[in-house]
Amino acid sequence: MSTIDDGLLSLLPHRPPIAMLLRVISLESDTLVCEARVDEASAFAEQGIVPGVIAIEMAAQACAALETLGRLQRGESGEARQGYLVGARGVTTCGSFRAGLVCRVQVTRDAFAPPLALFKFDVSAKNDGAPIASGLLSAYIDAPPVA
Repeated sequence: MSTIDDGLLSLLPHRPPIAMLLRVISLESDTLVCEARVDEASAFAEQGIVPGVIAIEMAAQACAALETLGRLQRGESGEARQGYLVGARGVTTCGSFRAGLVCRVQVTRDAFAPPLALFKFDVSAKNDGAPIASGLLSAYIDAPPVA
């Protein structure tokens, strides 16, 4: 079973058991593709089944990683910042998926007016590409701490 990459954890304010991202597959400009899963022991899983809406949290964590990696590419601080999901639009989800399923998560920054950002997201099963969730997320990203 895949485990969370320690380098990836440094990009997120999340820690296990809530951290779901496993590894980054690609990063191009404003798009991140990664793998994620909900652990079988997660509070989000009941009898091995996860509600499809939980894929929104997977996407939100991928947005956080994209935001941090983008700052690193611009030569800014790579410190993980707190972010807050403030909205979701046009979201479609499957009814449920099984815990432990490795998912492919793609997020693209669609608009950015600090401290707000809009991201398109798509979550699918890695093994067969079955759709799990898609839509738009709005996020508020904290400014860096003032020294």
